Amino acid sequence: MKISGIDTLEIGIDIVNYKEHFFNLLTQISEAKNLSQINMKKEVIEINGSNFEVNPKGQGYYGYKIENKEVSICFMSKRLSNTPPIYVRFFSAFLWEYGYENAYNIFMKWFEDFNAQIANVKVGRVDICLDTDEVNFEEKDVKNLFTKAKKIEQKYVDDIYQVGKNFSGFVIGKGGNLSCRIYNKTLEIKNSNKTWFEDIWKEVCWLGDTTVWRIEFQLRKKVLKELEIINIENLSKNLINIWAYLTQKWLVMKKTSKDSNKSRWKTNKKWKVIQEADFDYEGIPTIRKRIIKGDKERLIAQCSGILTTIAALNGDSGIAKSFLEVKGYLEDKSQKDNSTLEKEINKKKKRFINNESS
Repeated sequence: MKISGIDTLEIGIDIVNYKEHFFNLLTQISEAKNLSQINMKKEVIEINGSNFEVNPKGQGYYGYKIENKEVSICFMSKRLSNTPPIYVRFFSAFLWEYGYENAYNIFMKWFEDFNAQIANVKVGRVDICLDTDEVNFEEKDVKNLFTKAKKIEQKYVDDIYQVGKNFSGFVIGKGGNLSCRIYNKTLEIKNSNKTWFEDIWKEVCWLGDTTVWRIEFQLRKKVLKELEIINIENLSKNLINIWAYLTQKWLVMKKTSKDSNKSRWKTNKKWKVIQEADFDYEGIPTIRKRIIKGDKERLIAQCSGILTTIAALNGDSGIAKSFLEVKGYLEDKSQKDNSTLEKEINKKKKRFINNESS
């Protein structure tokens, strides 16, 4: 089993007359941001038919940050030169559900409703990866990894470097403009609750009983510029060439040899499996249903624990009274917020930019 794709994508959008065109939206977000700070919770606003949570802090140069299940969008309150006023991060699930090109196109179609004049759209970060169960990595492989990065770290399941912990992979070039992680993805999805990856792997004949390893490179703006990856079109045309550079020049695993000149060592067989990647992945529509199902199961588990705790505090042997207390609380809160339970439920339905399939 082997599958390649884009796991993170970030873009900067430059707008003509940004402050004037987005004045009303920025005012709306600002008001929600202030409320979130006062009420100590994230406020929800509707934009172009989709709901977003407003972050109470913003992010870096960007005074405002909103996000939903698919993307986070940062807006500048005051424009800075040579920096896009809008910065978008596409989340992993969105990219794997549709494929990065379709996800990008869905977002840009949603963005069209602003009727803004776009000066340019530039790629700011790309995480490109390969998942496979055809190879396994071990601690001893570290001596055979050759890279242009300054440092290689070995990782363990609890991220503590000490004897007796389970090896989980490597981090190469941590914190730089170009870095790589090689890690046990089967283990990681259990901790991150991204078990919907199993559906993706099964589509390419994963049987469910083998360990899947991920080789993931993170490329930031400086490196992307050096590779002449400015926009989505550049990225699409050059993915295979980028992967070739990353796995043949920047990072290589070699086979130990008696030759004292390590530059002449041959490429390790299992690294050849990594080098032979393709990027024809176009997405799997069922992923969203799996995510929603997983969220629901997790929430039910949390609710059951909370309801039984309330019952215990009430000295009750059942949970009927707990249900009534929670229902009463929700109804009182809705009245105070000048809303209804039905309205609050409908608000939470618009969690996606592409509402047609949600």
